[in-house]
Amino acid sequence: MSIERTTPHHDPVVIVSAVRTPMGGFQGDLQSLGATRLGAI
Repeated sequence: MSIERTTPHHDPVVIVSAVRTPMGGFQGDLQSLGATRLGAI
């Protein structure tokens, strides 16, 4: 019986641009904003 070991193939990770991501807590200040508005920030 033979067990073949292979290394997993990983695609390279590329950062296209740096942006600030809005962070908020549960039921916090960002709760009133919709998904499209958050995407525009």
